[in-house]
Amino acid sequence: MRRPATVVIAIVSLLFTSLLIPFSALAQVQQAAFICPSAIDEKILAIAKFIKDGSDSAEVRNCYESLTFPQRAQVFKEVATLKGSAEKLKQESATSLRSGSTLQSGTNWQQLIEREVFGHTGQPLRSVINAYRDDACDGSAYPDIDYTFVVRFPSAVNDPDRLKSFAGITLVDAMLTYYQVTVGGINGRGNTASTDVFLCIGDSGVANAGGIDSVRQHLKLYLK
Repeated sequence: MRRPATVVIAIVSLLFTSLLIPFSALAQVQQAAFICPSAIDEKILAIAKFIKDGSDSAEVRNCYESLTFPQRAQVFKEVATLKGSAEKLKQESATSLRSGSTLQSGTNWQQLIEREVFGHTGQPLRSVINAYRDDACDGSAYPDIDYTFVVRFPSAVNDPDRLKSFAGITLVDAMLTYYQVTVGGINGRGNTASTDVFLCIGDSGVANAGGIDSVRQHLKLYLK
């Protein structure tokens, strides 16, 4: 006599569960929606929280682009703070080549490569073709982990002053902006007879920008 009641209860439970799935999905969408605060400090923190795991959206980019360069750099510092690596990022930045320190030895060059504005305007973008750990790439005695990213151009880069950096997602762009504001750009080196440009970025910068694969995929160079 109890079997029909049990069946009815089971059917009702299934229907209720099926109704919960759309509501759960809707809740996730609503949670993922980004609203840009009006106050600068709140804006910086909101962007950092949203992008720290690699998330991005048109709303986030618009909010990010409304910030000044120093404020965009603050976004990346906030990401590092949220991940517990702000002090390490600061230490690594202190070991970077300083702005204006172009070193020439024959045809070899080493200098900082500046970050270009977020909205790129037409020059061909060149992608990273290889990335690997290279602890000596920054030339410092500081015992840290560094990574080299190799970007290849179709012809020799004989005027490194024309090199500019670019990133298609907010998190990597915030990293480039952070280095631009704090030290004047990211470390680059090469040879005026070579098509390859080697970029050196510290472990904390790479990690806070989503890891080596994220930087490899989204970091670009071009000649201005």
